[in-house]
Amino acid sequence: MAKKTLIFIILIILVLASLLIIIWWLIKQKKILNPKAQTLERNATLSLSPYSGSYKVGENFSVDILLDTQSAVVEKAEVKLKYDPQVLEVIDSDSALPGIQIKPGTIFPIYLSNSVKDDLISLVGFSSGAGFSGSGKFAFINFKPRKATLETKMSFVFEPGSFSDSNILERFSEKDILTTVSESKFNLIGS
Repeated sequence: MAKKTLIFIILIILVLASLLIIIWWLIKQKKILNPKAQTLERNATLSLSPYSGSYKVGENFSVDILLDTQSAVVEKAEVKLKYDPQVLEVIDSDSALPGIQIKPGTIFPIYLSNSVKDDLISLVGFSSGAGFSGSGKFAFINFKPRKATLETKMSFVFEPGSFSDSNILERFSEKDILTTVSESKFNLIGS
């Protein structure tokens, strides 16, 4: 009888240990403590304003980079924008600094890696506290048309799942929540 009781106690201990391991794993996967976190999908967007227009060669115009976090709180945004430097010149927003920069927006307190090289505009914005949630202007770009063309495009460098392109990182999880980007097309008219 004592042998059966001992086997029964060992069996109960093994079952309880297995349950504890499963509960620990579920907590690590965040499926027990916050089940809604797994089903709540966050989708941030990047767009350009205006998204189209006609401009004369030699006359400057401005394009805003807009960020909408769709109510998610984000701590970092990295934006990479392609344009055609043969037909558009980026006007330097800060001639006191070396190189060409664009004007940072107002949604992040810290902007780093502000550069214009070849056909790529890059800017990184960081939150130093509570993060950013909502929609706003990430940056402002002033362009000067160099030559006439029926259509020139500006497009974000973006591939879902990649971290070497444009990214919007959600606070705490650091998950890239950027899902949608837009493209702009401009008609440049001879002077």
